[in-house]
Amino acid sequence: MSHGFVVPAFVFQQMAVLEEWNAVADEWDERDGGRAQWVYHLVKKHVPITPDMTVLDFGCGTGLIADALRQDVKKVVGVDAAVCMVEVCEEKVELQKWKNVQVYRALLGDPSDEDTQEILRKYKDKFDVIIANSVLLSVIPETIGTTMSALGWLLKPNGYFCHTEKPGDEKGFTTEKAQIFYEKAGLEMVSTSVVTCDIQPASDVFFGIAQKRFGRKHCCEFEVPCIDYSE
Repeated sequence: MSHGFVVPAFVFQQMAVLEEWNAVADEWDERDGGRAQWVYHLVKKHVPITPDMTVLDFGCGTGLIADALRQDVKKVVGVDAAVCMVEVCEEKVELQKWKNVQVYRALLGDPSDEDTQEILRKYKDKFDVIIANSVLLSVIPETIGTTMSALGWLLKPNGYFCHTEKPGDEKGFTTEKAQIFYEKAGLEMVSTSVVTCDIQPASDVFFGIAQKRFGRKHCCEFEVPCIDYSE
């Protein structure tokens, strides 16, 4: 009988999801550019975005939203787990001289990931706003708790978490599902709604906003944030 290490099935599931994103990296700007701008303006309409802010673009992809954000805030940190998406974004940062944008390839739900540990160490309670555009449904169920816990760890007290997803009871997002996600991050719901994106082809979009209330205890499921990084 073999006593070797058995890779959990969910690891292969996560790899398959990332490969789907990698496959569309080269065409993503043309495919999603208009919608990304629409999402950015939607966020700005509901959440204050000011020049002194540091913002996390979680699931930054090729940097479409980061590009819009960088012109309005002090700093943008982009995080994505899909290597091909990150490579496109990093190329833009270098060639177009996005001086206030830093990009990480990291899987925030994986406590063993070195880049994740660096982000958690460096940016605890540092982000005024976290934007997650069409990314939460790509997080596999086994890492939802650790991913949301990490996001809650990174968000500044009174900071806002804004996300867009496909709406729907089964494979989409609902207010009830959003509440479960927020609780895992120690966040309180501000609002949820379904709005119509008029970028063709037009589609309905679930838009949620939550806030990290000052003084609220973070119900941490993530082991890494519990480590003392102060040394």
